[in-house]
Amino acid sequence: MITRTSSLSMNNAISDRLMKSQMQYNDLQNQILSGLRITKASTDPASASKIAVAKRQLSEYTMYSRSITSANLQINSMESALAQTTDKVERASELVTQAATETNSLNTITPIKNELEELMKTIVMLANSQVDGQYIFSGANTATPAYSIDADGNVTYNGSSESKDGTVRQLEISEGMYVPLNQSGDSIFGEYKVETDELGNKTVTATGIFGAIGQAISAMNGVLSDPGDPSSELVVDFDSIRSQIDNIKDEVNNISTVRAKFGAYSQRIEMTKNSIEENELLVEDRRSQLQDVDIVQAISNLTYQDYALQASMKISTSMLSNTLLNYF
Repeated sequence: MITRTSSLSMNNAISDRLMKSQMQYNDLQNQILSGLRITKASTDPASASKIAVAKRQLSEYTMYSRSITSANLQINSMESALAQTTDKVERASELVTQAATETNSLNTITPIKNELEELMKTIVMLANSQVDGQYIFSGANTATPAYSIDADGNVTYNGSSESKDGTVRQLEISEGMYVPLNQSGDSIFGEYKVETDELGNKTVTATGIFGAIGQAISAMNGVLSDPGDPSSELVVDFDSIRSQIDNIKDEVNNISTVRAKFGAYSQRIEMTKNSIEENELLVEDRRSQLQDVDIVQAISNLTYQDYALQASMKISTSMLSNTLLNYF
């Protein structure tokens, strides 16, 4: 049987082959220019779906990495402030122990009291430490300075209280894993306030570091040698001073406990950071294998496709130029 092929059919077949060859050439060019093996989902739907999942995972890892950086910054800043506070409180402990010696008088104890007052101001400054404009010991009220101190040495906490309202600032550093960023200052530094009512009755609020140091300073101001005689001379209240020695040491231990707790958080953050970095490398490698083009291979394929396209065009031109007129 003789198969007859019309000129129109042959022309269409040649055109289709040329078009496919040109499309392959264009695809290879696009791959080289973009660096991507898959430039549109229709090219390879299965791989495109896997690439989308990988990109979503990488985006999440980037978000968690930013959270880890922020958490590390805040916890490290808090650790630095507490380390400096520990030094100041230990110095306060030395001064109060020195002041408790009964050979002291109001005159000899005054320089000790003055140094304690300066230490109190320095600790207030440390308690008002900031990171990126946020007060790290103010609990949830990060826009408000944690502490204020007045001319009489009263130290007031202005932040939110974790123990009272249960508010804890935290960040998600991995899926479902949260880490606390700080601890409210009232549970570390406490307060010291002396309030006097209309009748002259005094109410003393003394907690934490500020409470212990504040009461020691108050005792160094002196008490009447005869409480029943307002005209009696002022003497050092050694019993009250001695009562604060252990309190101040307890506050040093309390700071150590807080630092140990956040040290454990730092270790958890570091482990999570390492895990995320490892997973990120694996996912990026998988995405690259699915999406990125092998440039060397692509250039080789493009060169081959160029030769093939040119050859096809020459053959097609030759075939299309052959008509019955050529045989007359």
